[in-house]
Amino acid sequence: MYYSKYFLICFISCVSCTNCNKCTQTVAIHNEFDLSAKTEDENVKHLFIEGEWLKNKWWEIFDDEQLSLLVEIALKDNPSILSAKAKVEQANQDSEFVRSKFFPIVSGSFVTLQSHLNENGHGLILPQLNPYFQYYGLSLKFDYEFDFWGKNRKIFEAAVSIAKMQKALEFQAKLILSTAVVNKYFDLQSSMAKMELMQSILNNRSEQLSLIYLRNTNRIDGALQVNQIKSEIVALQQLLSIIKNHMEIDMSMLCALIGSNPSEDMPMLLVNKFDLVKIPMPKDLGLELLVRRPDLIAQIWRVQNASKEVGVAIANFYPNVNLMALGGLASLDLNKLFTIKGLTGSLLPSISLPIFTGGKLNANLKSKVAAYESAVYDYNSLLITASNEVVQCISVLKSLNEQVTFQKENVDFKCKTYNLVYSRYKYGIDSMTSLLISDENFIVSKLKKIDLENERTKSIVNLIKSMGGSYCE
Repeated sequence: MYYSKYFLICFISCVSCTNCNKCTQTVAIHNEFDLSAKTEDENVKHLFIEGEWLKNKWWEIFDDEQLSLLVEIALKDNPSILSAKAKVEQANQDSEFVRSKFFPIVSGSFVTLQSHLNENGHGLILPQLNPYFQYYGLSLKFDYEFDFWGKNRKIFEAAVSIAKMQKALEFQAKLILSTAVVNKYFDLQSSMAKMELMQSILNNRSEQLSLIYLRNTNRIDGALQVNQIKSEIVALQQLLSIIKNHMEIDMSMLCALIGSNPSEDMPMLLVNKFDLVKIPMPKDLGLELLVRRPDLIAQIWRVQNASKEVGVAIANFYPNVNLMALGGLASLDLNKLFTIKGLTGSLLPSISLPIFTGGKLNANLKSKVAAYESAVYDYNSLLITASNEVVQCISVLKSLNEQVTFQKENVDFKCKTYNLVYSRYKYGIDSMTSLLISDENFIVSKLKKIDLENERTKSIVNLIKSMGGSYCE
């Protein structure tokens, strides 16, 4: 009889799991992409240095103490980073909570009961018992679930995957914040440098206006030239106002990023560091990208979590085996509670097997498999996006560096032209007006160079972001 019951349980378990095997089809996970063709291009190699991946505090490659201080303040005080840290702690504690399923539950209790039986119940059921009595009970309860099918282990591994995913997302939040701070810092630096140059142009136009006034007094120029210069000065003042407004917006955004009051002014020094910063480029960029991008690592752990959830859903088809034991002391007389005669105990092993659930288990399994496939597809998509971001950032950096090179040549030519005009002016060959115009052309070329250098610096920052910063799994 015992063996026939055992055979019946095993048979029903096999039948109930027949459909679950059909739902465990897996989808292909993409491997890394080979990006060496892009990084080893002769037109690109000179932009990088060969070496290991960026170390911790990647922003220190710009050698700017003011910038480093701002980034460190942001990573310490920004609410989004604090929220990410709290999520990591929550996930860690959730995994510890699930881990408790590996151990038996032991609980103790003490019960006292005062009772009075009515005459009907006392006389018919317990005539020999005093109708007024008091019951005392002291017990320990032991409850343990046997994890024969690895269900609890998979639940724990799924929780650990979530904790590791949250840890990777915390670094992703730090990477997004730090790159935003650096980009906004260089935008602000660029605006400050442009303000100085624009002020020089405005001073230049004011001198031109003085000359026009003088020429107008001597009837060389007329009112047309005066009004034209005045109109250009007003346009420059308007442009200065726009740049100043951009500076105020950049400053408030930078204050918000570092977690301070956006309405407060923050002292900022003009550094003027827009030189090309060469970052180390590893040879196996495609392979390294898999373990260096925190968002990719987070997605990998999401896939891992989804796969464990599928295992849990499969384990739900199998029987649950529990053992509950209860032992303690019980007596109607408190003085006799702690005696051998007061000992009591019970043992309750149990096996529960889902036989008919209305399709709930199959639906749950299919749902978990679909979630796993979705996570894999999302990972494959993110891997393609990540590789594309690196390639695009390298192309943008290459283009901007070429533009900066050409613009530097243009600035040099404008500078030489100004020097020639100045020499001609000293000997009375050219006029002051020609000198002022040449000086303005020189300043305008420097303005464009600042814009291009700022964009090039931000493209380096974006490339660092696309490569995962200094993250390492």
